Amino acid sequence: MIHKKIIQIILLQVLLTLLISLVFLGLKGKSNALSAFYGGSVVFLPSIAYALRSAVVRGNKPQDWLAAQYAGERIKFFVTMSLFALVFKYDSHLELLGFFTTFLVVLAVYWLALLQA
Repeated sequence: MIHKKIIQIILLQVLLTLLISLVFLGLKGKSNALSAFYGGSVVFLPSIAYALRSAVVRGNKPQDWLAAQYAGERIKFFVTMSLFALVFKYDSHLELLGFFTTFLVVLAVYWLALLQA
């Protein structure tokens, strides 16, 4: 089962991605808005992958829980790198301002949540 706090963090990441994308749509146009959405997606999609994998613990020992966390982190890393590669390879109209602004803001949500935990 995925912890409630993790679900809240991911939902906040998705919400911020959508809000920032809408701001870029209004200020900079469709290309920047789509780039902003991609930037946030590179953060929240791996977070979803991590949450799903780390919730699968096989066994009752602390080592089993830790193994699930490590597996989740490995998947998160792979998904993140894959998404970066896909975005940079296939979006010839990528606007770096929108992409990295949203990426950094949405990523900050994760780190700020860790500080409050």
